[in-house]
Amino acid sequence: MRLKRGIRIRPSLGMVALTVVLMSVLPLLVYNNAFRLGWSYWLSLVLGLLVVLLSVATYMSYQSLRARYEEEWRLARKIEVERDSLREEKARREEAERNSEQARLAQEQKRGSIIHELQGADSNALAGSYFQIVGREWELVQGIEYRRRGQEERFELGPAYAFASIGEPISSFALGESLTGQTIANGKSLYVDDIPSDYSIIVSGLGRGVPTSILIIPYGGAEEAVWGAFELAFFRPLSEDDRLLLEALTRAYAAAFIKLTRAKE
Repeated sequence: MRLKRGIRIRPSLGMVALTVVLMSVLPLLVYNNAFRLGWSYWLSLVLGLLVVLLSVATYMSYQSLRARYEEEWRLARKIEVERDSLREEKARREEAERNSEQARLAQEQKRGSIIHELQGADSNALAGSYFQIVGREWELVQGIEYRRRGQEERFELGPAYAFASIGEPISSFALGESLTGQTIANGKSLYVDDIPSDYSIIVSGLGRGVPTSILIIPYGGAEEAVWGAFELAFFRPLSEDDRLLLEALTRAYAAAFIKLTRAKE
């Protein structure tokens, strides 16, 4: 039943019982006045009404308890589902942490291994060792090293790896000139995976084509000016872990290169 302003009235047990009694008794009173029934009839009537009332009360109690238990069951089920979801999320997070830790340890072992391989009696042999490691581990297609010319802010073409392209590389440039010169001036590595179509076409055993990615890594002493830079070209993209490993290898190369250079002075 709905009143104005959306107010809903739910019938109570008393209202239902009163309605049943009135609907049963009033017609019978009229009938009794007409036919003059005895007391046994009224006793049977009262007992029948009591049975009806008890049945109605039992049914309504059952419906109320059923609704309450169903609500409690739904709530318990919801809590159980949320608990299972939290457990699964915790398990996934722990598994991800274990995998991350294993990956970190594997990365550290790989870094230590490749840095240990880096060696050379002179700077050119050292560069050859560097290119050999990068070629094996990251499928280097082409590599060029530029070295600083004395105390000048100018860099010259140094050792190269598998260089065969249409067009000659830049033989020298000043600090800030060309993409490599700008990267050296910034003092930070530059990774490019959106190579312009007019970039130098590489000729290799894999065919001819523009590289997929380029990584330019400046190197130098911890508190000194940049000594040089590597320009590395690949036919595949590099992940962040790949770039971090290459930067670590280049730092090791820089330390060995500076040591060899100063030993000659």
